[in-house]
Amino acid sequence: MNPAEGLFVSVFQAFSALSTAGFSTVDINTLPDGSKAVLTALMWVGGSVGSTAGGIKILRLIILLKVVHLVFIRYFLPPREALTPLKLGEEVIETEMVYNILTFVFLYSMVLVASSFLFMLYGFGLDNALFEVSSALGTVGLSCGITSAAMPDLLKGVLIIDMLLGRIEIVPLFILAFPRTWVKR
Repeated sequence: MNPAEGLFVSVFQAFSALSTAGFSTVDINTLPDGSKAVLTALMWVGGSVGSTAGGIKILRLIILLKVVHLVFIRYFLPPREALTPLKLGEEVIETEMVYNILTFVFLYSMVLVASSFLFMLYGFGLDNALFEVSSALGTVGLSCGITSAAMPDLLKGVLIIDMLLGRIEIVPLFILAFPRTWVKR
């Protein structure tokens, strides 16, 4: 394809992955590995907080970047001035919210790694395994050709669980799995 058409297709696919629209105008499997890696990273990001888009969410990533920035600032400040609060705009971000975000990102990463590992055990490459699992966790719907009716039942189950974890989010589903939450206290 010519450069103008390639740019249009790239931008369209990037917005489709980021917004979790899941619409594809090209065969994802024919894209170069670098393009699939960018789409995979965009599926990790997902949409805005409050949207039905999956992924980690943009606000959580912004707060994580602010935490990294604050760590560097505190490193270079004198010790008595190191009590700089974490702020997003004018709002102070509480420590508990940062812990919740870090926990969510850690759990998201663990589910991503474990699910991708299962795909790799079935002989799929790391790039394709990450792409499929990221699409399911991000509730995007893009596929590089692995997802089909002929896919092994275990991998179908993994993608079903990943889609549930991505749509409802990980922490609420894990809380639901604890029997103590079933009984009224």
